[in-house]
Amino acid sequence: MKGLLLKDIYGLKKFWKTAVVFVGIFFLIGMMNGSEASFVSGMIVIYAAMLTITSFAIEEAAMWNQYALSMPLNRFTMVLEKYILSIILSLCGVLLSAVMVLMMSLVTQQKVSSEVFLSIGMVFFVGMILVSFFIPLLYRFGSEKARLMLFLFFAIPFILIFLIEQFFPSLPDVINFETVIKLTPFLTIVVMSLSFVISNRIVKKKEF
Repeated sequence: MKGLLLKDIYGLKKFWKTAVVFVGIFFLIGMMNGSEASFVSGMIVIYAAMLTITSFAIEEAAMWNQYALSMPLNRFTMVLEKYILSIILSLCGVLLSAVMVLMMSLVTQQKVSSEVFLSIGMVFFVGMILVSFFIPLLYRFGSEKARLMLFLFFAIPFILIFLIEQFFPSLPDVINFETVIKLTPFLTIVVMSLSFVISNRIVKKKEF
């Protein structure tokens, strides 16, 4: 397991420079508009989670799965590693976001609201749910064929939000967001567990 994780982390090495630039840009955005700190930090967490998807494309280009199955590696471990990788990368995004928010607070001399850190935590769980939807698709269709589906998964939430704002403007007042916040971690665990079971079944039957 450790070897698989290191393989993916080293494989993503060339993307770390892009990540540094990405974080730098959003740090500047946050500096110019402190009210956007939660949005900026949330984007960093999502970006970190999405790096898991990039690891699939790298493996396909290198024909890693065919090579891995010639070694004493079982498919269960290979699937489990991807979910652990997504959690590790997302937690790194959370840590980086928290540090960035604190740095912005020191520079701007503004107190950080607890809501900012709450939003970072919520984005972490949302990112995990998104990745849980993506991983089975990537195993089933591959990174190239799954691109359109991934785009739709990103687009659908924004379309739904737009439609709700247009046709149900009072709905946010009805929703108990405190309950949603409390249920989100449990929902994330359920979704990730189901996703893992589905991915494991797909990989068991798949011919690489």
